[in-house]
Amino acid sequence: MKLKFFGELGMKIGREAEVKINGSLNFDELIRKLKETFPEAKEEFDAVDLYIISVNGRIVGKEELERMKFSDEDELIFMFWAAL
Repeated sequence: MKLKFFGELGMKIGREAEVKINGSLNFDELIRKLKETFPEAKEEFDAVDLYIISVNGRIVGKEELERMKFSDEDELIFMFWAAL
């Protein structure tokens, strides 16, 4: 999975990252995986509601995110709302 981060996440992790999922995860499982992979940004992932998230080039709302499954083929962009 390709990831891009803007805002606090970008400052702590870097602007781009790649994470292997090997299967599919729902959004909560994905956030847990990202917290494990990037422990220095755990607080930011705890406050993920403050981010606008784009999935494969489309901005997705919280309700839709919770219904989606994510795989290594996806690209997510996390944009801190205050940074826009």
